[in-house]
Amino acid sequence: GAETDRILDDWLAVCKRLDLVTVPSRWARQAFIESGVTTPIMVVPHGLEPEYRPYQDKVREDRFVFYNTFHSASFCARKGLNELVRSFLRAFDGRDDVVLRLRTDESTDLVQCRKRYDFGRLIEHDPINIALTTRNYARIFSRVHCTVHPSRGEGFGLVPFQSIACETPVIAPHATGMADYLDDSNSVALRTAGRVSGEGVGNAVGTYFRIDEDDLVEKLRYMESHWESEYDKVRAAAPAFRERFAWPNALADFC
Repeated sequence: GAETDRILDDWLAVCKRLDLVTVPSRWARQAFIESGVTTPIMVVPHGLEPEYRPYQDKVREDRFVFYNTFHSASFCARKGLNELVRSFLRAFDGRDDVVLRLRTDESTDLVQCRKRYDFGRLIEHDPINIALTTRNYARIFSRVHCTVHPSRGEGFGLVPFQSIACETPVIAPHATGMADYLDDSNSVALRTAGRVSGEGVGNAVGTYFRIDEDDLVEKLRYMESHWESEYDKVRAAAPAFRERFAWPNALADFC
């Protein structure tokens, strides 16, 4: 929860009956406080399973692969589906050596997006139709060149988090819950542009950040052109990152 900067009144009422509230990020903690929660709030970050690590060295091959994944139950709009598709088609129009691999389930929003924009050979849909083990999911990150995650808001944000652990470069906003672990040493910051209203259960109040699509186009092109240095950067940062967020260390203050 707490992808937006406010929480529902129903959540506030529950929090008032508790002795301690735990949240995964400073962003979430601030959202709870600004919504009126006076119960003590403890930030307990998400941890990393040991399977999140690199399984192979990456190389530039025939096609440079950008990767984006989410489940439609998390709301395609919040995850920046249309912004990403528009920006990717702008960034690489006419190219055949770059591809966006979009791993998500079939949804009404995806069908509408396909009707609105011609994916062509630039965007491939990889349907979520089977449950993967943690190891096999982590292996996906090890195979792709860059994870791009233009999310408007995250209570924590597992996709960039797991990508860094697998030593895969990341483009994402250094905002909302992701600000607790993303910085210039481990990822490429995506600029935001104002605010937009939240949606859905848990986010019906408050606002997200709007994605700056011009900056997303620029960062996509930058990553493809400067990938070797970004790959070196995330490989240098990842060992300490995995150690910091290993579950025993992530939970140390809570135990």
